[in-house]
Amino acid sequence: MSTTGHSHPALRANDHHVLDSLREAGPLSRTELRTRTGLSQPTILEAVDRLTDCGALVTAGRGAGGRRGPNAQLYDIAARLKVAVGAAVSASEVELTVVDLRGRSLATQVQPLDAEESATQVSDLVLDMARLAGVDEEQLAHVVVGVHGQIERRTGDLGFAWDLPLWQHSTISTLRDALPCPVTLERDVELAAAAEHVAGSTQGLQNFGVLWIGTGLGYAGHVDGAPLRGATGAAGQIGYMPTPGTPSPPLPARHDHTVGYHGGLQASIGAQALHALAHELGAPEPEVEIARASPLLEAYSHRIALGLAAATALLDPGTVALSGPIGHTGGDALATAVSAHLARIAPSPTRVVAGRFGRDGVLRGALELAAREARGAAWGLPLH
Repeated sequence: MSTTGHSHPALRANDHHVLDSLREAGPLSRTELRTRTGLSQPTILEAVDRLTDCGALVTAGRGAGGRRGPNAQLYDIAARLKVAVGAAVSASEVELTVVDLRGRSLATQVQPLDAEESATQVSDLVLDMARLAGVDEEQLAHVVVGVHGQIERRTGDLGFAWDLPLWQHSTISTLRDALPCPVTLERDVELAAAAEHVAGSTQGLQNFGVLWIGTGLGYAGHVDGAPLRGATGAAGQIGYMPTPGTPSPPLPARHDHTVGYHGGLQASIGAQALHALAHELGAPEPEVEIARASPLLEAYSHRIALGLAAATALLDPGTVALSGPIGHTGGDALATAVSAHLARIAPSPTRVVAGRFGRDGVLRGALELAAREARGAAWGLPLH
């Protein structure tokens, strides 16, 4: 299926009210749009006509009585005017989804990651999934790819990821050369934070942090509504933070699949550290034990609190959500235990909560950002 439209005119603020209302609750009649937006009837009529003429709106049948009336013409967004793609890349697989302007999934696929051709594999998969979704290449508006490691602020490329060495310093150019639309690389924990902010445990907050706990660690902070990036883009590499009771060895000469960093907070609360601690305490199922009252929960939550104490003293986030595979698995029990330990050692009050998303937060965040960019391409900015 190919959906095309005319180039959008310079849309007005009222047009965006109409588009957002239809995106959230359409199809709607003009009367319903007037009720939802609070705009006057002449303003609604003008906006609907203008948006229909430029291809942003389509007619969607007529109401069948009731509140819409028997002959009410319904309108909806042209959801496939542009499409967006979100992808989550780990050391072992890539998961990719195509969504329309409403954020509805059109096609999705998970593939084992080809270490030798990973960037090309992602671009090929984008094009394959677009064809599967029945959309043309010119409808592709934006692709957001989530990956762990450092995203260089200057270039937008992957600076380092210890288990994705072939992605370093060349991925963004490979993807942009192969795809007919803008591409953004983003840290996985930044995308997890976006997911939590839009539909998770930190909705509506201007200041918050997300601590990703899995095989690796990451921290994403928002300060007064803006993401904390740092001078080079390396802000949030919390696994390298020196931590009491753990070694702080020199950094490895190279970051690849054979050499990672085994000191700092990574050596205290990463997945390998959790399993080692569980072995010491005789807890054969660590993921189960950290989700309920247990000696492992007490010991492990104290370690997390020690790491967060430094971050909260510097950043004063107010709220920190525990995310990633381990943070999500620990749930409310882990968050409550960390919060109690943190309250005893941190100077600023910090609420620790369970993140709503685990590993799936990366893809969810990528889709949120990509769909927002697609709406901008289809309708003009600003957008929500």
